[in-house]
Amino acid sequence: MPSARTDEHIPLMASQEFLWLISWSTPPQANNVVVWDLPAKVTNAEVTKAFSTLLLRYEALRTTFGLTDAGLPYQKVATTTPHSIPEYDLSADPQIAFEVTSEVSASVIQPHGCPLYHVAILADREMRWLVLAVSHLVADGESMDVLRRAFYQILLGEAPLDAGRQPAEQALLETSPAYRRRLDRALAGFEEAVRQAPARLFPLMRHEVPPGTCLLARLRSAAVDSAARGLAARLGVTTPAIYSTVFVACLTTLSRNPHYAIYVNFRGRFDAAMEGSVGCYFTRGLVAGSTGDGVSFLALTRSIQEQTLRAMESSIYSHCEAEEARVRVERARGRLLPLASTFDYAEASPEGPPRDETACDEVSVEETEHPIPNNELSIMVRAGAGTAELELLGSAAALTGDELASAVRAMGQVIVALSEDPGALDADIGKLLRRHGMPQQAYGPDVVYSDATWINLAATRELVASHEYVRDACVVASGDSTLVAYVVAKSPELRPWQLRRHMLDQLHAHPGAAVPHRFSVVDASPPSGERDATAWERQTVVEEGDGRWSPRREPASLKEHAISSAIRRFHPGIEVDVNTDYVSLGGHALLAPAVARTVEGSGYAGLTALDLLQPCSIAALARRLSPRRLPPKW
Repeated sequence: MPSARTDEHIPLMASQEFLWLISWSTPPQANNVVVWDLPAKVTNAEVTKAFSTLLLRYEALRTTFGLTDAGLPYQKVATTTPHSIPEYDLSADPQIAFEVTSEVSASVIQPHGCPLYHVAILADREMRWLVLAVSHLVADGESMDVLRRAFYQILLGEAPLDAGRQPAEQALLETSPAYRRRLDRALAGFEEAVRQAPARLFPLMRHEVPPGTCLLARLRSAAVDSAARGLAARLGVTTPAIYSTVFVACLTTLSRNPHYAIYVNFRGRFDAAMEGSVGCYFTRGLVAGSTGDGVSFLALTRSIQEQTLRAMESSIYSHCEAEEARVRVERARGRLLPLASTFDYAEASPEGPPRDETACDEVSVEETEHPIPNNELSIMVRAGAGTAELELLGSAAALTGDELASAVRAMGQVIVALSEDPGALDADIGKLLRRHGMPQQAYGPDVVYSDATWINLAATRELVASHEYVRDACVVASGDSTLVAYVVAKSPELRPWQLRRHMLDQLHAHPGAAVPHRFSVVDASPPSGERDATAWERQTVVEEGDGRWSPRREPASLKEHAISSAIRRFHPGIEVDVNTDYVSLGGHALLAPAVARTVEGSGYAGLTALDLLQPCSIAALARRLSPRRLPPKW
């Protein structure tokens, strides 16, 4: 078993970086929580001994995280971990099972300087269970299966499986020049895909719905499971490729947008040395493209399979560097690119329960929360043991429960129909979905298609008009889908760069809006009743431009100085221009948590690491800050 270099700080693996970022920026995330049955013949002392052996065997469970003085995150592996497992008796109070499970999960939320697992034994008069929660930062879903198998092997005195490559060794391998060259190629491919991706799926959002509120439509079906496996075997593709193809067709049909971009979550191990490893090896790849008109299921499946394989090969890219690339493209395109649609597939363990004979084709819908507020539409497919479970998660601000239920039902019915009628494989997949009840968004004249995205002109005009120097405004789309903002100014100081900067700073609060390609400041509004594009074009232009150039400005307010000082502390070579965003200044995503924490330490609240990874100027971020309330002194 490889020994970890426990006497030094080890860099994070690429697969840990994005999870590290969101652990500093969002409400506490759920962890991997499992419950294992304990054989009646073993004592609690034997359980504790077996778990202690597990700790020594897998360094991921002994890993803690911290920040260097330079603000960089590191992981460190403890050589030994003294351990005892608390025990709880359910016979007196059954409710304690829920309380303990919640406590076990919550106790490993913060990844800063403390062990990232918690464990407990529950018992009633007849049975006992081991409850284990592990942070996603140190163990992914497949790792939990590895831990379960190894725990029982150790507990029952069997020879445990090979521990595989340890995370510390993998992290150090990723610092090699060869890995860096692969990473640069992968990042270039990722950035090109982002340039072609739609900004948002749905331009019409209900503002009264709180961010992160989602609806979950669930379909459980034995027929869908059988049909998907049969189709995959017939076409010579993987079973996940069948589901991901139907999901892409669902996205493009429901949104009426032929362009798509989804993250495919990869759960497998692509290196034999990692087959039995425990760690955060979860990776994802961006699959982006266009379905075109009348694409068939067969053609789309081949395209998605090919793109997924390419994404799998390039999924080694650093998620932090990918976030920086995304922000650069957002600034250039004048669009927010949340890229929040995900496809996730999990195959049931062969050791799992037998076929679920009660599985039916009924759809249930419930309200839930999503840890990433930008989610618009994602899917989780759990297949195996004779049943497929499709969970379609959609934003409650964009979709209704009926729309989601109809969408997931249509997906299941189409998979079954394709398996029963081979001739349908060459038919238009969009028409086939609609025939089975797939809904489509309806857009009025205020929604136009531009730059691979549906744009809400009303929301865009509202955003332009919110600038303090604007008296009146109109946004129109020309014949080539170029967006032009016509503006009547209150002040002669108004310039196109101020309008573009204002819009980039405020896009996060205006879903569906986009920065126009050109700004025209005109002398007056058209006469009442003549507010169309032609009327605005007849007005005398005072100044126009794309607004991409902006003058440099030094920090002025105390809040601007607080952010600028924090940036310079961890990026000594940067000269801060508050009219520019953090990434364009040269800020690194991996240092964003340290910058945000330093701003908080200077007495201001309201800035997170993810806020710094937006195309917002430093001046705009400073305006969001508020004096931090100090904890009471006891």
